[in-house]
Amino acid sequence: MVCAALLLTFFSASQDIVVDAYRREDLADEELGLGSSFYINGYRVGMLLASGGGLILADHLPFTIVYLIMAACMLPVIITTLLTPEPLVSAGSPKTMQEAIVEPLAEYFSRRMQY
Repeated sequence: MVCAALLLTFFSASQDIVVDAYRREDLADEELGLGSSFYINGYRVGMLLASGGGLILADHLPFTIVYLIMAACMLPVIITTLLTPEPLVSAGSPKTMQEAIVEPLAEYFSRRMQY
């Protein structure tokens, strides 16, 4: 159970980071506010449907049917994810793990704190 919980939190956090990065790379600066509000709205609607909607359905249907309905609600999201094109990669993207991780962290921790 602990391993399942750790995997769930890891993949959930990874998905959140990937969605934020995709939104940042794909949307222009003028569109970022609207894109973020759509993301938050979708997140909240999903939470309501998965929690309250599932419990309401469970009053009228068996849990197996409720889980199948919840799984079917994920199909449009999965299809959209698979069909969404990759954003264009800028010319200055890192080529190695050192350039992508080590150097930015070293630069970040070498900054002087300003109060």
